[in-house]
Amino acid sequence: MKRNFKKYRILSVIFLSLILLGPFMGKGLAQSLLPAGLVIDETFKPGVGSAVGKTVLVQGVVVIIHEDDPERGYRAINNTPLYNGDTIITQENARVRFELNDGSILTLASETRIVINQSLYEPEKENRSSFISQVIGKARYGVRKLVGYKRSEFKVKSKTAVVGVRGSDFTVSVEKEGDRTVVTAFEDTVVEVYSLIAPEEAPVPVESFKQVIVDRDALPYEREELEPEEIRQIKQDFEFDRDRLITDKQSMDYSGIRVNADGDGGAPGIFDPEGAGIGLRPGFQIPGPGGEEPGTGGIDDVQENISRRIGDHVIEPQPLPPFPDEPTVPTGSAGGTF
Repeated sequence: MKRNFKKYRILSVIFLSLILLGPFMGKGLAQSLLPAGLVIDETFKPGVGSAVGKTVLVQGVVVIIHEDDPERGYRAINNTPLYNGDTIITQENARVRFELNDGSILTLASETRIVINQSLYEPEKENRSSFISQVIGKARYGVRKLVGYKRSEFKVKSKTAVVGVRGSDFTVSVEKEGDRTVVTAFEDTVVEVYSLIAPEEAPVPVESFKQVIVDRDALPYEREELEPEEIRQIKQDFEFDRDRLITDKQSMDYSGIRVNADGDGGAPGIFDPEGAGIGLRPGFQIPGPGGEEPGTGGIDDVQENISRRIGDHVIEPQPLPPFPDEPTVPTGSAGGTF
């Protein structure tokens, strides 16, 4: 009788512990994306060389780590410059949208980690070469089409695949601790997917509203054409909550991390439709894809310009540039190899 009672008490304690700790266990995944011992500095310091892009929209806690100082991170806000070698990490319920110098727009969903191994844009030489390593999570790539360039390469590498693209709107989802890569193409898009176990094999093209999956130690395989509802659900991961956008205002110091007053990186209620909106600094403008007059810098102008860049009236299917027989990763880039 006493033995059964003791066993009952132990089970009760375990059950109660699971109930109490349950809400916090999920947060461990997001925190684990940050390197152990990382120090978040309140004062942003530039990376090495010239900036290759900047943030446009930030929701929640987004951390940037420069390649030359991997033990220090910086909290992203609007207009935060990005550099070659930068690691960008979104925490739970966070998102970030940034623009590279070539006009391409990248959006990261929550709990995502990527590395800008290289982003080279030389319009005077008609040269664009970008290489992104996606470690985990979900990212949407609105790659700007550059017509007539001598060289125009944009590649995304995961643990299992390499995606080659010229100008397209697609997503890459890296799942199962990096062992599965899912590539989804949106409107008027064609990308080429290579498996890292057989880079000499012909690539698998992913066309509009199609999806290709590359598992670890396997060749790519294609799903049937996606239903409109599936496309809508995929795009939802990259939508921003207007009431949770980070601004340059109303922030406070919390355990060494700059967070907003609600304590989790959100910014409830911070939106001024009559002013700069979303905390964009005075004079900030995002030019249109064809050089037309930029918007005022408010959220609606930002969203409209981005939509036009990656919408069906901007991105047109074009022949992809030749892909090397064996894709390689630039050496010396922190976090870019697996």
